[in-house]
Amino acid sequence: MTDYEAKDPNACKKLVELINQALPDADADILVENLEIIGSPSIVWYLNIDIVISKAGVLSVNRSRIVDETTKYFSEKQNAAETLAAGAGYRFTIEVSGGDTINLSYSVTDGTIYKLRISEVI
Repeated sequence: MTDYEAKDPNACKKLVELINQALPDADADILVENLEIIGSPSIVWYLNIDIVISKAGVLSVNRSRIVDETTKYFSEKQNAAETLAAGAGYRFTIEVSGGDTINLSYSVTDGTIYKLRISEVI
């Protein structure tokens, strides 16, 4: 075995990690608390979402964003709105700006989130 000590100052920061957690009801928020993006609304950052779920379904990123002093809510289906295969690993990269709030939902219930990790992209 090779040991690897991760101490690169440019490494990505892990923001969320769920391992072997039950899926909530279909289309309900997966994260207990929204991920709030702090920073300038005129700057774009990117987040990676790595996910493996025990049941086939559609993953959505649900976000709110302030536009012209009004909060707008919208949902973005990932994988071109195609069903994710059960037990398969997927990675999605999304853009975010300061003032966004992010949560995720899945189109089915009674399954297990084997892995969900959200991390910054450098």
